[in-house]
Amino acid sequence: MNDAKALNDQQTLAGLKNKDSESYSILYRFYYPAVEQFVLKNSGSVHDAEDIFQETVIVLLEKVPLDDFKLTSSLKTYIYSISSNLWLKRLREAKRITNIEVKEVFDELHGVGDAKQHAQEKKVNSLMAKISAHCQRLLNMMFFRNKKIDEIVEEQGYANAHTAQNQKYKCIQQLKKEAEKK
Repeated sequence: MNDAKALNDQQTLAGLKNKDSESYSILYRFYYPAVEQFVLKNSGSVHDAEDIFQETVIVLLEKVPLDDFKLTSSLKTYIYSISSNLWLKRLREAKRITNIEVKEVFDELHGVGDAKQHAQEKKVNSLMAKISAHCQRLLNMMFFRNKKIDEIVEEQGYANAHTAQNQKYKCIQQLKKEAEKK
């Protein structure tokens, strides 16, 4: 980290510690664009980026006044790191919620009586028949055959697990749209 940049970072941190409004402006002017770009590239919106940046500023403002706080990187790197961790945590939580919703539907099939189970299976099969063949195959592998994401990536030729997860999300959205039509 060069000396001029380190001095500017230290001045900005000192301003934040003293609740100087110019320091807040510096945060938004110089550091928000990188956070927005990261969130937009990772399935987020401008609104999501604004929320994440607000959370980042709150974390920063909680840490800066602490006696043991020491900036060991550039301020930009520190802010970007906090923001990316917050956003990735939010994405993981959203994925877990989506997994839970779909799993509940499929688990419900196995927890009901024979006649009711047959009706539920018919309903799921009917919905599955209305989504793309690719999505049928992917959801079947994930939820009925309980394949791990790495196996699916290899079998289906996805570039990586992230791509497979994105595809799963799109397929679940297709399934939800079909369910809403009923």
